[in-house]
Amino acid sequence: MKNKLSVSDLANLWKVYMIENLLIPIKIPMIQTCKDEEIKSALSLGLEISIKYVQKIAEFYEEVQHPIPKGFAVQDHVNQQAPALFTDNYYLYYINEMSKLGFRTLPQAIEQTENKELLKIWYEAFEDYKNLYNKSTEILKNKNLFPQPPELPIPKKIEFIKHNNYLGNWAGIKRPLNAEEILRVHGTAYRNEISKTLLIGLSKVTKDQEIKKFLERGIKNANKIIGDMHQVLINENLEPPLPLHNEVMDSTISPYSEKLILVHVAQMGSGAIGIYGSDLAAVFRKDLAFKFIKIIGEAILYGEDGMDLLIKRGWIESPPKNEI
Repeated sequence: MKNKLSVSDLANLWKVYMIENLLIPIKIPMIQTCKDEEIKSALSLGLEISIKYVQKIAEFYEEVQHPIPKGFAVQDHVNQQAPALFTDNYYLYYINEMSKLGFRTLPQAIEQTENKELLKIWYEAFEDYKNLYNKSTEILKNKNLFPQPPELPIPKKIEFIKHNNYLGNWAGIKRPLNAEEILRVHGTAYRNEISKTLLIGLSKVTKDQEIKKFLERGIKNANKIIGDMHQVLINENLEPPLPLHNEVMDSTISPYSEKLILVHVAQMGSGAIGIYGSDLAAVFRKDLAFKFIKIIGEAILYGEDGMDLLIKRGWIESPPKNEI
């Protein structure tokens, strides 16, 4: 086999491998401390998927003589005696949100490859993530936990936009939100509830003061975003998503290494920037666009500081790069 791969294949292999490799030690303590058998089955399916694609990509790497990334060995990064850090319900919210990761990363990998072997892997992975999403969503609905977005009346007729004031202005009177904008605002609030709850739990158990300060800053950022998004929804007489911070347990013993905590938070922050960019592109009202621009700017600065911490400690592996 030739000793080169397309940049898209190199980038997507690396990205999926590193995400799945990290999620293995993240999920193991969740499974070990989960008491609800139905939720545990969803977590176990998520773990099986991560292990499966770490192995498949490692085999492909060996085939093309690509070095296998070091990643995160469970024995180095997990305290399997630690008590539960979150409730079973939070584990379910978390695995459902992580299942959506496959819908964001895999279509790009499918679109960008011409390698038949990789195409087969990516299609199979997408199907596995679809099954995980369906399973975890069904459990959420059965337990009345599903974060249902607001409902609107079905339109009675087709209308065309006739005035530039549809775009609104930076302040003053604003038109009602359209369905897409409501979806984006509600989704942003909900995802930040998931992230904030994770950060609260991790900040309680980390002993590294520099990392703790970084996590607490993330909590502050998430609170601001949640507050802004809630206010937008309340102004429209719409129900915001419920808070999740009560899903953190009392434990102060970390199930994770400091390195695993920091890399996971940095990885989630990086992924959030792309989602916020999609949100920005989908809203018409200028005041909402401005909110998302601010959120993106703050997320970039937060992510940069996280990367600085990782680089300073020698905790971040370098992705494939051009050899000049």
